[in-house]
Amino acid sequence: MTPCSPTLVLDADGHTKKGLRYGFFVTADQNVTITSGTADKMYTFNDAAADSVAFSTSSEKIGGYVEVYSDGAGWIVIHS
Repeated sequence: MTPCSPTLVLDADGHTKKGLRYGFFVTADQNVTITSGTADKMYTFNDAAADSVAFSTSSEKIGGYVEVYSDGAGWIVIHS
């Protein structure tokens, strides 16, 4: 059985709800993608207009964690 590669989509207007916060922890050796629900609304490492963040590097999937929270204008991504 091949594991699926889930894509998690945040609320399309969630980025407008200042203080809204989510955390994502990966417990399986599979690709996981978190998308903003609205284009160019994620602020992450080296990208101020991202559409998504992903766990896809083979040695960095299991135990991977990010937290995303809204500043009222977009999703700020905190990598751990």
